[in-house]
Order: sequence, then C-alpha cells, then structure tokens
Amino acid sequence: MATSGSFTFDPTFASILDEAAERAGMDPAALTHKHISSAKNSMNYMFNEWQIADGDPLYRIEATSVAVTAGDNDHTMPAGAYDVLDMMIDIDNSGSDQPLTRISRQEWLNISNKVLVGDPSKFYVDHSTLNTPVIYLWPVPEAALTIKYDYMRYIETLGAMSETLDIQRPWLEACVCGLALRLAEKYNMDRVAYLQGKAANSYQIARRAGSGNSRVIIQGKSFGRSRTRRGVSV
Repeated sequence: MATSGSFTFDPTFASILDEAAERAGMDPAALTHKHISSAKNSMNYMFNEWQIADGDPLYRIEATSVAVTAGDNDHTMPAGAYDVLDMMIDIDNSGSDQPLTRISRQEWLNISNKVLVGDPSKFYVDHSTLNTPVIYLWPVPEAALTIKYDYMRYIETLGAMSETLDIQRPWLEACVCGLALRLAEKYNMDRVAYLQGKAANSYQIARRAGSGNSRVIIQGKSFGRSRTRRGVSV
C-alpha cells in the first residue's frame, strides 16, 4: 500500500472556509466577498474568545533573548506578547544563566530607589500601556548582560485566504466546527442547533489534547494576585 510519507497537514484559511461552509449547509462556490470577510472576522473573534474562555487561554509560547546595555532597565516585549513566564539573565554574556524573581506591581511601586545600580535580581512586567508590555529590571544593570525569557503571546490575526492558522494541529477541527457554527448563525439558522453541540465537543477535545502542557503561574497584572494558566507551546 502506497502512502504519502508526509505528516504535515496545515490547511489554508481558504480550505478551512470551504469545509466550514459545507458543514453550515452553504455552497462554497456561492460564497461572495461579503461571506469571506464575515468569515475572517468570525475566526478572529473566535480566537479572541478562546484565549479568555474559562480562565484557560489558548496562547502560544515563544522564547527570546535580548542584549541589554549598562544602565538600561526597561525592555518593550515583542509584538503580540501578553505576559512573561520566566526570566533569566546572563551577566557579562558569560554563559552562566541566573533566574530572576518576578514581582507584582505593588512590590515594584514599593521599591523606594528604582535607579539603584547592580546585578538585576527581580523583574516587573508593566501592562499599563495597551498591547505593549514593558519589562523593568531591578536593580538597574551596571554592566552589559543578556536577558532570556519565555513569554505568552496572542494568536496571530488572520488576514488572507492564503494564510494558514497560527494554531497547533489538534485545534483544526475545533476551528472548522466553530467557524461553521458562526456561519450558520448568520446565514443558515436551521443548522445552528446541530452545530452548537459539535463546536462545543470539538473545543473540549482540543483542550484535553493540550492538557499535557505544564501549568505555569502568572502574577496578576494589577494587584499582585497569581493565577494559573496553561499555555500552548509552539
């Protein structure tokens, strides 16, 4: 028996839309530009909902490292970043990593001398500016160093029909079912009741598929409270 030998299944949004439309009882060949625009909006709204659903967001996890000069204690996180999972520093770029302790906003505000110079031992993530979290190191680095950290980021916004989705493979069925439901809610109400159960079930299956990811503790943005989140790694 001949098989493809391929293990990559990464359909474009055009392919996902065709499948979702068929499940919603719509003819893909009859879709107009309005249908396509509506479907893209629905997909992006769905991703946003999933990322906050049940306090267990579907975020992606990235790793990065940044060279920091002496006297530089603030760093704007990459585009799409939501929060830091953990952080280490490599002082003088010696190759020896040292973990930093995360502090809450209140703990940061309580530091009387924020310009104290030394080897950083703590960091604070400031979310006061919309969509651009800033990391502050304390004490202020007295020498060049490298910070290394893992961070949670939002799912990338869907823009074009030719794009693939910024999700892992176990979530593809949930995406198709969820989009089919949203299309039916707009264009074919007769299919809504059936698709509601399918969408809810496929979402729960996808969540369980990711339950093997280690759980992480994220410090509360405003008052130092901690909460548990599960990130989905890249």
